Amino acid sequence: DTQDPDFTPCLHKTVLIYVPVIFLLFFSPLEIYFLKRSQSRNIPWCVLNILRLSVGALLVVLALAELVLVVTMEREMFIADILGPIVKILGFSFSLFLSKANIKMGLQSSAILFSYWTLTTIAESMIFASVVRFGDQPHQVVESTVFSMEFALVAAMFFLHFWADPSPQDKSLDNQSENPSPAVGSSFPNKLTFTWFGSILKKGWKTPL
Repeated sequence: DTQDPDFTPCLHKTVLIYVPVIFLLFFSPLEIYFLKRSQSRNIPWCVLNILRLSVGALLVVLALAELVLVVTMEREMFIADILGPIVKILGFSFSLFLSKANIKMGLQSSAILFSYWTLTTIAESMIFASVVRFGDQPHQVVESTVFSMEFALVAAMFFLHFWADPSPQDKSLDNQSENPSPAVGSSFPNKLTFTWFGSILKKGWKTPL
């Protein structure tokens, strides 16, 4: 009985880490199907996709650092302490691979990657709230400073997926159009909320029939 309840350290180290990665692995065949089905190729490099890949690589490095800290720490170690960083490495590395594949195969936005980073941000927000309230004394994270850096990068990755990549350089004849629909190059969140339709309404308002 406590006036300041929180999830157990075990749940922080297992469920909140495993669920986003399980989601990504479960739906990865669908992402690969979309990649193979794409008739476009080679999205040009830009600040957005370079930032995504850079942040993804930094997250892999931080997860590796966390694994090293776990292995070298002096306090009692449990299997969940080791599996947590390994699962993170798997999730971050695989999402990095899919992001690079999307650039090569001409996919401007990915619903599955956006959902993965949404789940990861929600899960790490819950862990971060616990770290802010209690520090790392309950041992829900390996080291609070490393986790805080990781959480900041995860949140940045989440927001970076609100924008779609530029149009691919190589397109099939069917996809080449002088006046394509704004929905084609919109990000998944824009398609989900029909935000892309705003440009059509704005143009219709300014240029009446």
